[in-house]
Amino acid sequence: MTGIMALIVLAVGLTLAWLRASILSWLLAGVVLTFLIASESRISAEALQIIYLVFGLTAALLGIPPLRKKLISAPLLHGFQRRLFPLWQSARRLDETRHWAGEPFSDHPNWEHSTFDGQTDAPDFLAAVLHGHPYWQRELAALQQPTPGLQLDAFDAALLSHLSFILSNATRSCLLGLSNGWGMAAPKRAAMPQPYRQLNRLSAAVSLLGDVLPLYFGERLCAQSPQLDRLLPPFQQAVAALRELPHTAAAETRALDIRIHAALYEIEQGLDAVLHTLPRWLRWPLWLLIFPLGWRLMAPPAS
Repeated sequence: MTGIMALIVLAVGLTLAWLRASILSWLLAGVVLTFLIASESRISAEALQIIYLVFGLTAALLGIPPLRKKLISAPLLHGFQRRLFPLWQSARRLDETRHWAGEPFSDHPNWEHSTFDGQTDAPDFLAAVLHGHPYWQRELAALQQPTPGLQLDAFDAALLSHLSFILSNATRSCLLGLSNGWGMAAPKRAAMPQPYRQLNRLSAAVSLLGDVLPLYFGERLCAQSPQLDRLLPPFQQAVAALRELPHTAAAETRALDIRIHAALYEIEQGLDAVLHTLPRWLRWPLWLLIFPLGWRLMAPPAS
């Protein structure tokens, strides 16, 4: 029964993460799963009551707008103005409506999008996050509202969706790390579906860093930019090689496979290098979310 329960938790987590479910949906799922787990284990009634109390208080804080605005959104808006607004103001804007470098940070990366064909430049990490992330832009736009009340309303509207986005990315990154990419769909006509699954896994990890690192570093993130910038080009290189695959002669597919694997390996090693720049209290939780079973890719052959 324990194995069945683990599969249920895995399935629920992946479904909520894929649907980008709201925070309240996550809380409801947590209550239901807690009840199911408690019915199959020896959790005491007192412990169960404490767990349900925590879920109830969290639901009240997030689900009652006046309470949420006063206790959560207003302090976070103040912190955003002081710590993050100068960072995003300094970030370079990308002219294109859609750029390939924004795909790893988007809701659902589209590895078949035409931007991977026509754009070969690699913008810096901050520009890519701001361009592709669905909620940093909305929170930044909230500060352009004419009055503090309107700023808080706009920020609060974006905040809940942003919190669920972070939770979804953390869940996707961990579960896809456990399954080595299985659980997320590859393009239907993909000649090699597994590299696309690896791209989904790695993009969830990079997107998670796109949320966590600005919050931790603030304006100091600019000093980390050279190392972070190296995370993005391998995405374009891997997708470009995958695009070539259907049009490549069988004798040349081995070389193309090595190119794909090398690009994916470079992303994974880049993530590891970034994590090692962080303090332990932040590094290890992120490591468990991104590499729950350690590195999943072996070094590619030299030729």
